[in-house]
This record gives sequence, structure tokens and C-alpha cells, in this order.
Amino acid sequence: MAGKDHFAIHTGTEDLRVQMEMFASAVIVVGAHGAGLSNLLFSDPGTALVLFPMMPHVDHTFAHLAAALDLQQYVLPEIHSNYYGHYGTLAPRLIRQTAGLVKDLLAERRAAGRLVEVAGRDRVEL
Repeated sequence: MAGKDHFAIHTGTEDLRVQMEMFASAVIVVGAHGAGLSNLLFSDPGTALVLFPMMPHVDHTFAHLAAALDLQQYVLPEIHSNYYGHYGTLAPRLIRQTAGLVKDLLAERRAAGRLVEVAGRDRVEL
């Protein structure tokens, strides 16, 4: 897959080793506030986190984790859920907004020379 962006979807059904590898090779992690983001522990410093928060946004667990791990965090409050709720169906505008942010983050990392090819995947170089 050289020269192509590689995307993986974490479903939470993967075994632990696969989850570790997914997050360790991630350049950008996009996800909703929840236990699955605990796998950020395996991410390299400089990895970007695009977070869909819970509202009210009073639980800053993943902000603290991102800071401790030297990750870049981007919170998209337009896409949120209430505690004990769900995110529902996303409007096409919000999907385009999220995709645009991810595309911009990838371009920024490429321009800064922070991406290198590793086993056919883009990866952050520190």
C-alpha cells in the first residue's frame, strides 16, 4: 500500500496485541470519548487525537492522558453525546468537517516531514 494512506477501524473486538499495534502505528486517532481510547497508551508522542466529547464536557480524562503522552488533541464539540446516550446519526456536514480535519492534519505532518513510510504505512517520525 505504499504511497496510500492507511486507515484502520478499532472495533474493540480485536485481541490486545492487535489493538496495541493499531494504536502504536497510528498517526491520527479519531474517536468518541470512551474506554476504547485507553489504547492511546500505546500511541507515539506527536500522535493526533480527534475527540468527540461527552456533554457536558466535564470529564477530561483523555485530555490529561493526551497531555501526559505528548499527543495533540483536537476536540470536536459539534459531534457529541450526552452521558448514557449515543452519538446518533451524523449529518453529512459533520462527517465532511471531520474528514477535512483529518486530511489537514495528514497534510501538515507530511509538509513538516513528520511522516515516513514504515511497512507501507505513513507513520510519525520524531
